[in-house]
Amino acid sequence: MKNLRTFWAIAAVAATAALTTSCGDIVEVVDVKKVSFDITVDRDHWVWNPNMGSWVNTVYDIAELTPNIIEKGFYHMYLYKMDGDVEVRETLPYIEYGESGNGLWQRHFACDYGPYAITFYIRNSDFYDRAPETLYFRFVAIW
Repeated sequence: MKNLRTFWAIAAVAATAALTTSCGDIVEVVDVKKVSFDITVDRDHWVWNPNMGSWVNTVYDIAELTPNIIEKGFYHMYLYKMDGDVEVRETLPYIEYGESGNGLWQRHFACDYGPYAITFYIRNSDFYDRAPETLYFRFVAIW
């Protein structure tokens, strides 16, 4: 019985030490801020970039995407899509697969973040050469 008590005492100390040890800085969260909004990229705002081999919406200005959020926050982009009759949000980067008369194809959706701006990209596979349609995105940031 004494050995069992000793075992549980050592296990409790080890568990407490493991839970209180940190590899990074301890940050006290006082005030968390969040911003989220929808972005529409019209079909006529996509520009073909032959050097990249992709369609690019050059820059979407976002005043809320400050250098502070870029450095210390979390930010994310979603693509709105239809899955049958249900609207879903896909996280970027996202790959869409399909089939046409020429074979199977892929479309890669991605974006880059910079202070006060987001750049969207769409890269089509060899068998899919259609220009992007109007697309809908959702931006979310917390800091």
